[in-house]
Amino acid sequence: MRYLIHIGMPQSGSSFLQDVLFPACPEINFIATQDLANKKEFYNPIANYEDYFYREADAAAWLRDKSRPDKLNVLSLERFSCTESLGRGQVARRLKALCPDAQCLVVVRNQAEAVISAYAQKARLANMFLPPFKDYFSSNIREPRISAFRRYFYDEIVTDYERLFGFGSVLVLPFELLKLNPTEFGAKLGAFAGISIPPDINSIRRNERVSETYVVLRRAVQKILSPETLRRIWLKTPFSYRRVIKSLALKGGRFDRQISVDQEDLLRTFFGAGNDRLSRRYDLQLAERFGYLTQAVWQQSPAMQPDLIDMPETISQA
Repeated sequence: MRYLIHIGMPQSGSSFLQDVLFPACPEINFIATQDLANKKEFYNPIANYEDYFYREADAAAWLRDKSRPDKLNVLSLERFSCTESLGRGQVARRLKALCPDAQCLVVVRNQAEAVISAYAQKARLANMFLPPFKDYFSSNIREPRISAFRRYFYDEIVTDYERLFGFGSVLVLPFELLKLNPTEFGAKLGAFAGISIPPDINSIRRNERVSETYVVLRRAVQKILSPETLRRIWLKTPFSYRRVIKSLALKGGRFDRQISVDQEDLLRTFFGAGNDRLSRRYDLQLAERFGYLTQAVWQQSPAMQPDLIDMPETISQA
C-alpha cells in the first residue's frame, strides 16, 4: 500500500486540501477527515495523547479496510502536527508504526500571518474569551512552547517526521504557494508523490475570515455576557438563525491586522532560526519569495530583549 500523510498545520490550507484537492485527484484514495465514522474510529484515537484511547491493532485493521492498493491513500489531519499535545513526536511514532513507508506532506505558513488568522478563528468561538489582539499576542509569545504559539515551531515538527520516515520521504511546501500559484503547488506535490494532480484546481477560500466589525461587536458583547452564557444562548439558537449570524459575521471589511515591528521581532526571535533551517534544507526561499521571518534577516536587525516587552502574566491557550 502507498500512503501520503498530510501533517496539517493550523490555518495553512488544510480545509482546501481536504475539501477540494485530495477528492478531485482520481489517483488519490482520500480517507476523509470530515467523515464522522473515520474520526471516531481512527483520527481521534491516533491523535489522542492518552494511550488509553489508542489501540494500534484496531487502527491497523481499520486502515487496511479503508486502503486501496491501486491508489495513493491519503491521511490528513491538523492534529498530526502534535500541536494539541505536549508529548512531542507521539503521533508521528504511531503513524510510522502503521505506515512505515509512507510519504509526508507538511504545509507551513508565515507566522506573522498565521497569528492573525488564528486570532480571527478564535473570534468565531462564542464560548472563548476574546482579548484584544495585542494581549492575545503578548500572552502567547511570553512562553511560546507551552502556549498556542507552540504550533509555529515548524522546523522541530518537520524534524520529528524526518527522523522517523527519512528526509527524502518528507515534502515541505508553503501555504503561500498554494494561495498564489496552486498549479505550481500541485505540480510539486504530484512530482513528489508520483501522481498527476489536475492543473486547473483553483485555490478557493474555504474558511472566510470574520470582519473587523464582528470582532469589535464580539468584544463588546463579552463585556456584558460571559463566554459560558454566550455558548448557552448559541446552543439554543435555531440553525436557520445561526446561518444568518454566521453570514453577517463575514459582512464588511475583512479583519486584517498588521503586526507591529516589535511583534515581528519577537516572532523572529523564537521562530526565525527554525524558518531559516527549514528554508535551506528544502530550498523553499521562505524569506526571499514569501516574506517569512528568518535568522538571516534577524542578524541584520538590532537585537531585542524579549523580557523587556510588557507582557501579561497569563498564558492564553487556543
